[in-house]
Amino acid sequence: MAYEYIIVGSGRVWIAPEGTAFPTLDQLPTDVSASWTELGEFDGGVQISSPQTVDEHRTDMESGIQKATRSSEDLVITVSLADNTLESLSRMINGTTVNQVAAGVGTRGYKEFGFYRGLAVVTYAFVFQGPSPYIDGERMRYLVPRGYFAGDMGRSHVKNSKTLIPVEFHAMVDPNAADPSEKFGICQAVNAAAL
Repeated sequence: MAYEYIIVGSGRVWIAPEGTAFPTLDQLPTDVSASWTELGEFDGGVQISSPQTVDEHRTDMESGIQKATRSSEDLVITVSLADNTLESLSRMINGTTVNQVAAGVGTRGYKEFGFYRGLAVVTYAFVFQGPSPYIDGERMRYLVPRGYFAGDMGRSHVKNSKTLIPVEFHAMVDPNAADPSEKFGICQAVNAAAL
């Protein structure tokens, strides 16, 4: 077994409006566009899952499965965000605007945003960058061109523990994908140094 392929460590996560250019392997997202925003600190790592529904088909002539077809598939990226600023939380609540109310004489300043999301769902591009399984200190990246924040983003404020925001990012099909296998985006990992 090749133990050097064991990945240790987490990574960083950025989002930008759908259609924002992705960085090259030598760049961070913010090197390409100011539209890329890092989600912030998270706890418990980044979980990337690819659930699917496969339907099994049989006929009366055979007891075993004769054909399988996939009726649905997803790419879901989950993190527990530790960054509890209103700006961070508002990105998950459909990109809601955070308003600043200035401090005055005898009154404190504060920030606020509304929780109602409405019918339209804001879509984003997504980058997760972590360690490469091939070369220590190099990058592996998931580039998802189109998706949205889903799930219940409930928070628990408890004594003696961090308040984490559970965040679920669901990939959506990219109609402009160059190859059908890239409709949910791509995964890249550096495996050779530049010449």
